[in-house]
This record gives sequence, structure tokens and C-alpha cells, in this order.
Amino acid sequence: MSQPRPNKRRLVREHVLQALYAYEASQDTVDHVIATILRPAYAEEKQYLRFAERLFLKTADARTEADVLIEKHVENWDLNRLARTDRYVLWMAITELLYFPDIPPKVTLNEAVEVARAFGTDKSASFVNGILDALLARLAEDAGGALSPGDTLVFVGDYVDRGPDSPAVLDRCIELEVASDYGTGPRCVFLRGNHDQMMIDYADGVGDADLWWINGGRTTLAAYEARGDRQLPADHLAFLRRTGLVADIGGFVFAHAGLDTRLSVADNLADPDPNIILWTRKHIGADLSAWERPVVVGHTPVAEVLDVPELLAIDTGAVFTHRPGLGRLTAVALPERRLISVATVDVVTR
Repeated sequence: MSQPRPNKRRLVREHVLQALYAYEASQDTVDHVIATILRPAYAEEKQYLRFAERLFLKTADARTEADVLIEKHVENWDLNRLARTDRYVLWMAITELLYFPDIPPKVTLNEAVEVARAFGTDKSASFVNGILDALLARLAEDAGGALSPGDTLVFVGDYVDRGPDSPAVLDRCIELEVASDYGTGPRCVFLRGNHDQMMIDYADGVGDADLWWINGGRTTLAAYEARGDRQLPADHLAFLRRTGLVADIGGFVFAHAGLDTRLSVADNLADPDPNIILWTRKHIGADLSAWERPVVVGHTPVAEVLDVPELLAIDTGAVFTHRPGLGRLTAVALPERRLISVATVDVVTR
């Protein structure tokens, strides 16, 4: 009886394993490895090429971090004595667990075990399975439990511009959206930001193209050109068009910039004004007595999150690393209003 063919993503993982072998053995640049191993394999399948590139690049970047975690679960064993296949498979799997929240941990574990079984020794599968089982338990304990399909993530927009790789951000958003739709990851709600609207307008040939250009559009277009896209990808534009203006979830209302302070929240929801929702800053310091429910927004950079009964303004200016008090990305866990903030680590361009 013939063996069933592995699924496509497992084939991608196998190619990434080969890329890691080549990268470690040859000391070639990551760009050379991608050009010679990954791109030829998926030249006609951009979705899988993007996954392969992301997994390879992130794994190459996270090798030291992965080794630290492996060492904690390998007693009396020198890392350099591990079989290279086992070590590289563990690198990939740990990278997925840490940086690919859209992939269910059990899928990562099962795929790693099968890749180890195919490319390692007769003991590789059980060894990798044991390490990852222990690591999953440790990560869940440290995190207080992983995100599940019962959790909800709300994104308040501006997925493009000013960062170093807007296309990769949209790839990640689409992957999260797919996992949300299939119930394999947390529920995701994506709202539109003014930068997203400017990109849509540019693609449609309307609006002020110069305004987008000087506010990060130039960097976004350069990022697409660098990866070989001669025009804005249809799937990225379709994702941006699917984003909503407002969301009403769990007793909170979410919008990119804000709502009309002259109207109640209910009236804003009944007839949302896109110009206000995407661009306003008038709610900062304003009388919010008309708002009967708390509103969560981004858009206007603040050195400290504005947390009052009617408003949570959480944009801490991740792009503005040169300004005192800014240069951080902030989220808020609700309903307890617990803030989660990380410093910007990418190179930021205008």
C-alpha cells in the first residue's frame, strides 16, 4: 500500500529544515538560502512561499532563544551532541510555539514529530515529542494559559506603513483571520485604520496619494517591491476591505481613532462617520459625558495610556521611537483593563 502524501505545510516545514541545514553548513546569507532553496520550490505558490520564508527567517533569528529552552529540558546533555536534525526540528517547532500564535500548539507538535520521524533516527520522533511536551507545559504555565478559540483579539487598525515589512504584517493578519474562521485560534476582529484606508484609496485611484506617500506609503510600496510584487496583492487588499469601522464586544466599543463626542455611543454605532472614526483626535481632553459606554481607541499617540471610565486610548506611539515616552506597542486585557506593553524593536521608517 502506498504511503499517504504529507500535507502541504509539512512539505514546507521539510523545505525549511533543508534551508536550516544549508544555512548552518554554508554560512551563506539568509537571502541566498531563500533564493536557492525556498523560492524555487514555491515559485508559483505565494501563500506557501510566504509561510516558508517567515518560518525560516524567524527560526534563524530565534536559534539562541530556542537553544536556551531546549537546554532546560535536556538533562546532562551537551547541546552540541544533539543530532542536527533533532535540534533543527526543535528550533522550528519552538519558533512556531513562540511566534506563530495562529498555529495550534498540538499541530506544531505533531508536525515536528512527523518531520523528525522522516528525517531523523529511529529515536528522533520520541525525543522531539518528549522535549516539546515538556516545553508546552512550561509555556502554558508561564503564560497563565495559552489563547484559545474562546478568547477574542480586537485589532484597532493601521496594519501598514512606517514599519519595515507591512506585507508580512498583512500575511500574519490573514493567517490569524483564517485560524479564527476555522475555530483553531482565538476569535479575531480586525478594524480599519486611517493608513489602511489610504492604501485602499491608493489602489482604487481615489483620495490623496501624496498624503499616503508622505505618511508611510512610500515605505510600504518599497517593501512590496523588495519581495517581487509589482502591484498590491489582491488578497491583501481584500483583507483590508473586509475590516470594519467599529466593534461592540463584551461591554466595550472599539474604533481606530475615536467617536463623535457630541453623540452617544449608541448613536455613533447606529450611524458611524468614517471620517471621524478613522481620523478624529477631538476626544482627547474633551467632555465625554455623552458616552454611556467605554470606548477603546488608538491613533493618537500618548506617553501614558489614557484610562478613564469613558475612554481607553492605548496608542503609545510605536512608530515614534525618537520621542520621549513613546516607542511602545500597547494592548489592553479586558474587562480588567490590564495593560500589556512592549518596546518597539524593528527599524522604523517614515
